[in-house]
Amino acid sequence: MRFILSGIVFCMAFASFGCNMFLDEIGHEGETCADNQTCRGSLVCVQGICVSDPSPDGDQDPDLMEQEADKPDEREADPDTDPVIDGDDDPDLPVETDPDFTEDNADETVDFDSEEILADTEPEQEEEIIPPCANGDTKCVGDIVYVCNSEVWESGTNCTLNNQICEDGACKCKTHASFICSEGDAWWYDSCGNKEDLKEECGANACKYGRCADQYGIVWVPIPPGTFMMGCSPGDETCQESEKPRHSVTVESFSMTATEITHAQFMTMMESDPSSFTDCGDNCPVDGITYYLANQFCSNVNGRLPTEAEWEYAARAGTTTVYYCGGESSCLDDSAWHAGNSSNTPHEVATRTPNAFGLYDMLGNVMERVQDCWHTTYDNAPATGGEWEDGGDCSYRLVRGGSWTSTGIDLRTSARMKQPPTYADDHLGFRCVRD
Repeated sequence: MRFILSGIVFCMAFASFGCNMFLDEIGHEGETCADNQTCRGSLVCVQGICVSDPSPDGDQDPDLMEQEADKPDEREADPDTDPVIDGDDDPDLPVETDPDFTEDNADETVDFDSEEILADTEPEQEEEIIPPCANGDTKCVGDIVYVCNSEVWESGTNCTLNNQICEDGACKCKTHASFICSEGDAWWYDSCGNKEDLKEECGANACKYGRCADQYGIVWVPIPPGTFMMGCSPGDETCQESEKPRHSVTVESFSMTATEITHAQFMTMMESDPSSFTDCGDNCPVDGITYYLANQFCSNVNGRLPTEAEWEYAARAGTTTVYYCGGESSCLDDSAWHAGNSSNTPHEVATRTPNAFGLYDMLGNVMERVQDCWHTTYDNAPATGGEWEDGGDCSYRLVRGGSWTSTGIDLRTSARMKQPPTYADDHLGFRCVRD
């Protein structure tokens, strides 16, 4: 049809003899015929009908054309474009494909007897409902005992109210809670006041502060290892630049004297007492101590001066507040002898409340010498509790803790002060540590 229309358009544009013939052929195409002689122009007789010659050059054999027309369509199916119709499938319907099919698993066969497929066909079983608890059961949540009532957990006894701990669903006494001296022996007691089998033999030495003293009358308190933040306490608006930056320090275990070294203890090893307040009594802290004199005494009792990091770690005893007794200076009256309650004199050791490690007078009474050289800040400070001398000014040594002359700002646990190693004053003392 497109060929005929094109010819008509051409003839309309160019009138010629050929166009007349073309139009004449159009009028006779489709007539019945016996052979080619009965068809007009270039029309040929095919199966008794006059048609245009389909061959490119117009000389197609009409007998061959009849044979080709009678042949069935033997074109091979194209697997990429022709759909495969199986059985009675409707070719007009979309072909469903397996979403899990890939070239990698094309050769795999499905085992319909497999346990996996059979499992999918098994009937679902109802899940057994288990109640959260059985009536009468108990459990610990922190230090509180919870009891199961009508299959619901309910809060019960707070064990801490009785100085106990929650363990295995019940309040129990804390073991090894206190250390009490009696007739030369120091016995351990649990938190309920029951005497335990464990004891320490004090022998001929006295019991002090709940522990056995050594042959010099000194009580050594074990300090556990740990990591703490050294420097400014959080929220301390009076923190000084020398206490910055706040930094993490890991400290190994050591032992520290429970109190500042007293007159009596000092005189067991030294020939003379340099103190200004000798009339305070044997159990008052020794004062007027130089760095060298403090080092000498500690060495004589198989100890040494604490490093600055060890001192602050022991003073804090796990706290992060401005003072180890709390965040406000009002707590100092019970924990330290200071300018507000000392009446301008030092006092006997261990007459104020100790910190959590059992150390007395870590704040107030007398300042305490430590080992380190002075550094203006904590920049590049070591992350361990060892002595820090590199890069410091060793013409000054650190002193910590404040004294009976100090006010709140100098009694903060992070407060740092410096003194020449030869300096001696009536508010300057020390304590010792052992590895």
